[in-house]
Amino acid sequence: MVETFIWCVGCFVAAGWLRASDGSCSNAVAERAMRINHTEPEIYLVMASNYFSSAQLHMAEQLATQGLPLASNNYSVRRSLQQLLLEIRTKLP
Repeated sequence: MVETFIWCVGCFVAAGWLRASDGSCSNAVAERAMRINHTEPEIYLVMASNYFSSAQLHMAEQLATQGLPLASNNYSVRRSLQQLLLEIRTKLP
């Protein structure tokens, strides 16, 4: 049961990345994944990236900041969130 649950969240995250060109659809998929497992840092990365791409910088910053502590054991996601936060903060007024 737990393995199925983890696999399901992974599928939602992968679908979010695959649909990144369509930000609203990608965020809908990521929001579904977040409802299933709100502690998965990659979900926050997907959503923050989408909001950044659509110039919703404050929302992107909020999500990236929330995801950062969750990524303490995942170096690649943590590094991506840190890089995204840098990009966001350079564009904020």
